[in-house]
Amino acid sequence: MNQLIGPLLALCLLLSGTALYLAWNQGTAATGYVDLARVYEEFQYKKQLEQALYRVDQQAQYLLDSMEIQLNGVAQLVSTNARTDLREEYRVLQRDYALTERELIDQQRATAQEYDEQIWTQLNQYLQDFAQGGQYDYLIGTRGEGTIVGGGAEYDLTDEIIEYVNQRYDGQMD
Repeated sequence: MNQLIGPLLALCLLLSGTALYLAWNQGTAATGYVDLARVYEEFQYKKQLEQALYRVDQQAQYLLDSMEIQLNGVAQLVSTNARTDLREEYRVLQRDYALTERELIDQQRATAQEYDEQIWTQLNQYLQDFAQGGQYDYLIGTRGEGTIVGGGAEYDLTDEIIEYVNQRYDGQMD
C-alpha cells in the first residue's frame, strides 16, 4: 500500500498542475493593438480614392478658372464701356460664379465624406477578418491620440495589418 502512495501522490500533483495550467491559460486573451491612423494613411483604397477626389477637384478648378476668365473679360469691357447690358451681364456672371463655386465646394465635401465612410467601412471589415483569422480576442485600435500610452512592441500589429489590408484590397488574399 505504501508503494502506491508515492505514485498516486505524483499523479495527483501532475493532474493538479495540469488543471491549474489549463485554467490559468484559458483566461489569457490574445491581444494586440494597431495604430489606425497609420493603417488609414497606408491603405491603398484610401490612396486610390484620394487620387479620384483630386481629379474631381482639378476639373472643378478648371471650370471655375474658365468662368473667372470670362468674368474678367466682361469686367474689362464694363470698365471701358458704359453700356447697361454689359453691367447686367457682369452681375449675372458674378452670381453664377459664386453659385457654382459654392456648389462645387459642397459637392467636394460630400464626396470626401462619402469616400471616408467607404474607406472606414472596408477597413473595419478587414480588421475584423484579421482579428478572427489571427484568433485575437482583442484588437485594440488607436488613432494616434494617446489612447494607449504604452505597450510592448510584440503587441503592435500595425505593420502586419497594413500589409494584410493592402493584400486583401489588391485581391491577393481571400
